[in-house]
This record gives sequence, structure tokens and C-alpha cells, in this order.
Amino acid sequence: MAQPVVDLEKMRQILLERRARLESQLRRMDLSIHGSQADEAGELSTYDDHQADLGTSTFERAKDLAVHDTIANLIKQVDAALNRIERGGYGICDMCGEPIAPARLEAIPYATLCIKCQRALEGS
Repeated sequence: MAQPVVDLEKMRQILLERRARLESQLRRMDLSIHGSQADEAGELSTYDDHQADLGTSTFERAKDLAVHDTIANLIKQVDAALNRIERGGYGICDMCGEPIAPARLEAIPYATLCIKCQRALEGS
């Protein structure tokens, strides 16, 4: 198997910092999502909400939940990259076994495919 050509300690630090930022975003999203649900459940108004307002509220909640899921998925990818650093497979393409270019790893530190294999995957 080919050896990665990246500074693993530098990449570990980048991944740990990224994970901390993502966790912070996730906590803020959790507070926002749960806060808006509590606000809606606790409304004391005797007036019915207009259907357009309900639609907007539902759309916003769905959008927030989708962003929440995306952030949670990114945290899983970062954790998987940290595990690959620990076990020795970081920076190696999962498809072809060749090293992933350092520039790609700096742009997407949790990348599991080299650019050639990523393009082939997206093209299929």
C-alpha cells in the first residue's frame, strides 16, 4: 500500500479543530431547534396561524433539521478520518489505494478518495 505524503500531526490538529467547530455549531442548532419548538408549543394566542405562516414554519424546521443532519454527518466523517490517522490508513484512497493529494486533504481533510476516483464516482 502507498504511503500518504502529508504531515499527519498537522492534519490531526486540523481535524480536531474542525470537529470542535462542528460540535459548537451542532449545539447551537440543537438550542435553536428545541427553542423554536418550545416557542410554538407554548403559544397562548387565541388566533389561528395563517396557513402560509404554518408552511413557512414547517419549511424552516425541515431546513434546520437537514442542516443539523449534515453537520452530524460531517462530525462522523471527521471522526472516521481521525481513526484512519490512528490506524495508519489516512491519506490513502479507499478505491485505488494510492495517496490522496495533500492539496485535496488540506481542502477536505476527511476525504477518503483521490480526486481521480471521486470524479469517476460522481460520473457514474
